[in-house]
Amino acid sequence: MNYDAAKFWFEVIVFCFNVALWLYVWRSNKDKATVDRIERLEEKHSRELTQLRQTIAAMDSRLVQAIGHADLAPIYNRLKDIGESFAEMSGEFRAVKHQLTLIQEHLMNKGGKA
Repeated sequence: MNYDAAKFWFEVIVFCFNVALWLYVWRSNKDKATVDRIERLEEKHSRELTQLRQTIAAMDSRLVQAIGHADLAPIYNRLKDIGESFAEMSGEFRAVKHQLTLIQEHLMNKGGKA
């Protein structure tokens, strides 16, 4: 057996082993980096989800205390009554204005000759 040929093949085998080892380490580190990144994202999303749940809970508690249609119905009815009263008073003031205009015309035309 030739010593130089054995040395050559041994170096080829060592080189192939080193390449395989390098690929294994590179792949392992890549997977580890991916797993770490996924874990950080999960933690971030977990914090955000907790914050959103707290916000929704706060909004639900405020919504329970909020004024609804049933609470506003008496106010709406009272405003409607006030609007009707104003309309009635407006009609009465128009009538009074008309009467005052007639009295003024009477005094200016006929009533001043006394």
